[in-house]
Amino acid sequence: MSIFQSNHSDLPKPHAKYGMYYIEECLRDCGYQGDLSTIKNLQRKYGDLDLNSADEYGQTVLYLASKRNHAELVDYLVRQPNVNVNAATILGNSSLLIAAWNDNNQIAEILVKNGADILAKTNSSREYHGGVSAIDIAEERGNASLASFLTNQLNQNFHPKF
Repeated sequence: MSIFQSNHSDLPKPHAKYGMYYIEECLRDCGYQGDLSTIKNLQRKYGDLDLNSADEYGQTVLYLASKRNHAELVDYLVRQPNVNVNAATILGNSSLLIAAWNDNNQIAEILVKNGADILAKTNSSREYHGGVSAIDIAEERGNASLASFLTNQLNQNFHPKF
């Protein structure tokens, strides 16, 4: 369900002082809420929006949608031009890492099939799962199917150069 009606009259407008930052903040809120309809309406109204814009913690629309388990929105976002599937928060958490933490195999698969880096690791301290990859997280959480999927994808894409 959209937080705005389908016509464009009630969509947010760029703030006089902050410009498109207000729209980008709205996009991130839509990512958190899983509001694909409003994102599409904003894109129709404003054209090319920066879907990679991040909040003060480095969370993008894709990261927030992954964090909140909104698979349909994640699938839409990864197919948008210039969306960085490997964008990371200030702690180094990517959308794939948060999907692994949430045991969301569906979102992890969408991300990997659209170029997510399986070997990316967090950069925070170990007590907050620092320095671990999505495979490490899946194994630690006992999600054998996700760990197996990620390992298989890694092996399929590994082509050493001699």
